Formats: sequence, C-alpha cells, structure tokens
Amino acid sequence: MRLKLFHAPRMDLAMAMVRAELGEEAVILGSRRTAGGVEVTAAREAAEPVLILPDPPPGTAPAAPPGPRPHPALARHNLPPGLAARLGAGALAERLAAGLGFAALPDGLARPLLLAGPPGAGKTLTCAKLATRAVLGGAAPLVVTADGARAGATEQLAAFTRVLGLTLAVAPQPGTVAKALSRRAPGQAALIDTPGCDPFDPTQAEALLTLARAANAVIVAVLPAGLDPGEATDLARAFMALGARHLLPTRLDAARRLGGVLAAAAVGLALTEAGTGPGAADGLTPPHPRMAGAAAGGRRAIPRPGRLGTGDQGMTEAPGLPAWPAQAPQARGRLLAIASGKGGVGKTWLAISLSQALAQAGRRVLLVDADLGLANVDVQLGLDPRHDLSAVLSGRLTTAEAAIRHPAGFEILAGCSGSGALAGLEEPALARLLLVLREAAGQWDEVVLDLGAGLDRGVRRMAAAADTLLVVATEEPTSLTDAYAVLKLHRQDRPGGDARLVVNQATDRAGGERVWRSLDRACTSFLGTGLALAGILRHDPRVPEAIRRQAPLLTRHPASPVAGDIATLAQGLLR
Repeated sequence: MRLKLFHAPRMDLAMAMVRAELGEEAVILGSRRTAGGVEVTAAREAAEPVLILPDPPPGTAPAAPPGPRPHPALARHNLPPGLAARLGAGALAERLAAGLGFAALPDGLARPLLLAGPPGAGKTLTCAKLATRAVLGGAAPLVVTADGARAGATEQLAAFTRVLGLTLAVAPQPGTVAKALSRRAPGQAALIDTPGCDPFDPTQAEALLTLARAANAVIVAVLPAGLDPGEATDLARAFMALGARHLLPTRLDAARRLGGVLAAAAVGLALTEAGTGPGAADGLTPPHPRMAGAAAGGRRAIPRPGRLGTGDQGMTEAPGLPAWPAQAPQARGRLLAIASGKGGVGKTWLAISLSQALAQAGRRVLLVDADLGLANVDVQLGLDPRHDLSAVLSGRLTTAEAAIRHPAGFEILAGCSGSGALAGLEEPALARLLLVLREAAGQWDEVVLDLGAGLDRGVRRMAAAADTLLVVATEEPTSLTDAYAVLKLHRQDRPGGDARLVVNQATDRAGGERVWRSLDRACTSFLGTGLALAGILRHDPRVPEAIRRQAPLLTRHPASPVAGDIATLAQGLLR
C-alpha cells in the first residue's frame, strides 16, 4: 500500500492533488484542519503484475554471458562467478585481503569453543589437535564430547585425551554439558566436540543451537576442503545463521581445489586456522593467501616438522606472495535488534532515527523492517518501495537488490504489512530469514532490525540471533512489565547476550533513570544479572510532528534535544 499526506488551503484542492497523484482508486484514510488549510491522508494499493515468461523454443535459448575471468592462480579452483569477479584483478594477496575475513581462533577461555560441522568434517580430530597444542603450551583444557550419535566417537577422542593426561567429559545432552563446564577451573579453556549436524534439518539445527546456548559457546564451523563451492557456500550460510562466526577448513593439504573454502569464507565467516595432516601432532596452521598460490601452482603448503602452534613459520611458502597478518579484521557487521513488549513505545521511530545517526557517524547501515505482520517503516518515511522482504525470502532478489537508499544516508529493506504468510513463518522459512539477516551483516556495518511488538516465536528467534538487543520501554507501568518479560525470555534464549535498555518518551533524564533502576533491580533480583542502560530519549513534541510529516527527525529537527539524545545513544553503541 502506498500512503501519502497532502496539504492544501481547501478540501477540493487537496482532493484534486490526491486524484492527480494516486488516481481515482485512491482511498481517503483521514483528514483534518490545520493552520494552513487541510491535511488529507490517502492511500492506494500497489498493482504489481506477475509476469510468467514462456519457455523458449528448443535451440533458441539465449547464450549465457561470459563469466568473469578468475585470477590466474585461482583459475582451476572452481570459484563461483561472483567471487571470481571479486578476486579477478590485482595481486592475489591484496584481493584476498579485500574480499575475505581472517581472524585468530578464539582461545576458549572466556567462552568455550564449540566445533560444529557436517558428519565427517573432521571435528573430533580438530578437537584433538587443539587439545594437543594447549598441552604442549603448558595448559590443560577441559575437553567435552557431546557426540552420542556416532559409533566410536567417544572412544576416538578418549584415545587422544588419555595420551595427553586430560579428563574427557562425556555429555550428550545440553544440561550435562552445562554441568561439565561448571566444574572447570578458573582460567581453564574448554573445547566441545559435537555430533555431525545437517544444518538444513530443523531438528538437528535446533539441537545444535540449544547445545551452544547451554554452553554459552563460540561456534566454529568446521568444513572439509574440496567441497563443491555451491555446497560449501550453502553450508557456511546455514552455520552462520546458527551463530558461527569463524571457519576452520580441514584437509587443506589433501585438497587440490580450494574453491569451496574460499566460497565458504566469502559469505562472511572469518578464516581462522586450517587442518593439515591426519595426526593430532600435525597441528593447525593459519590459512594464508599463499596457500592458494601454492596449490594453484601444483604445490602444497605442507607444514614442516617443528614446534606446534608456530603458524606460518612451519610452512613451505610459495614465493612472491607477502605474509598475511595473523589477525586481519573480520569482514562482518553487527545485527542490532530493537524490540519491545508492547506497541506504541516508539520502536519504529527509534529504529529510523538510530539508523540515520549511525549513518551520520560513518557507518554503512541497513534498516530491516522485521515486523513480519505490521511493517510500517516505509509508511513513516513516506516511501513506496517496489520490493520488500518477501522478495528476498522467496529468492527472487538479493538483499542488496531489494534494498532502497534513503536520502538520510542509510538503506532500507521494507517489510510487507498485512502479510499473513510472513506473520506466521514456519521453521524452514524462519531459518531462511535468519540466514538472510546474517548475510546482510556481512555486507553492511550495521543491520538494524525493527522487530514486531510482543513475544512470538519469530521475534524471539531474531532477538536471540542479534549481536545487540535494544529493549524499548517508557515510564508507563505496563511498558515496564512487558519490557521485563522480553528481557527474561531473551536471557533464556541467549544466555550472556548483549541486551540493553532504551527509555523513550522520558519526562526528563531523572525519570528515565528511575525506569532503568527499576528494571535493573528486577533483573538483578530475579534473573541474576543487571541491565545495561543504552540511552534515555526525552519526550519532545517534534517527534510526532516529524512522523506526521513522514520525515526523519534528525533531518527535520537536527538541533532538537531528542536529536541530541539519539546521537548520544549512537555514539555509545559505537564505543
């Protein structure tokens, strides 16, 4: 539906403007007198035909356009066309630096390291390699196996831990994993081996997600080198949707084509270390651009015998390629979800205003209208988008193709208001939505999600998938109660997650602080941890005026007190 406000001195002039712009089919939703005449709110349903093209006659199919020429060193690695274009010009190391993310493997101290991947990916051997490296470095990690499905899985890992003098905790259920982790010594790292997971199976995906949440673990996706690039891409996206941030490829010394590894990393996972060799003492080595160069020339980057954990010092290097830094920045943005227990607290207005403030701070921002039943970001901004979230979920368009750029400096992926299909997404479609959001976080610095009000399954899943959750509340008692309910369920869904409070429409700063202290006491008493305050936004009559004018507040009233509050909130989130 396209909705627009018309202003005119008289009603007949306003109606003429409505007919001229929206046509005779326009529906008048409301009118009122203003100081300058009248204001009419009108709307028109969008009429978008569905075009079904006939099959071309035999022998007349158009020739496919020539694909991009891959970098000579990568020509034999079966790169997907899009990735080939990104890596197709310039020095190979520089192109890999620009197109992929690299990061050090987390140490498993603050949060356990959970190895996840499809059956046969090499998770158990990788777990043994990590444990061996830790022991040789003077540390004794806690090793946990949650693999109760594969015959002999426990015995295989126990053979390694016995040699290393480590105790193996066998914990096939999330509850027993949590109990095992509660017994580790202060400063002790933890490694968790998991059963093979098909991330496209909702039951298996949910079981892995439950296990990771119970352990409050960092998920590392373990994928074998040599996979078909399309299959590797799908698997990487699926594990990324479940919360993985790092990619650990295995069998890199045995694979002759690395297209699958590069394609998996290109979706936004950070390459960490690579498994080379069949034994635990063979260790893991950081993946460098020169590995691809060596493999492309028919040589392998094989670790030389030496001290475990020396990284690239133990590799046979391909000449002419510079060393890759041990910790390159990870090419991934942040999912920032905005939620509330009840409607009417200014959640959508906040999402719009915060998106503009983050854009003004130099961030690339995508605002996603994720209220699956009552989307209205486009209405508040007076937009008439050609495409919406449903086009992305159906696979007709990519997120970048469906998004529109607003003059305020950020991009918008519109929702589909009144869509019953989106409001009641089944599990596969909901998993697809989470995958879309994670992929967007690989392309934008900040992906702001305007969630629907309430506590339905879709809202909870998106809130749990976000890196930061902002819960909006006002001084009204019902708003406080509902905000606490959101925080309580979020801590069940995402233990240890980053949830913060935004007090909106506060009478003054003191009133906003009273709201925060009240919720902070409740969270401390009943949930065991306090509540961080993200910001206080004071009541300002310019806010509803900007909403009526369908204009962003920071554009219409940049010097207003609440605009300053929004800027302060944005700066706090960037610190």
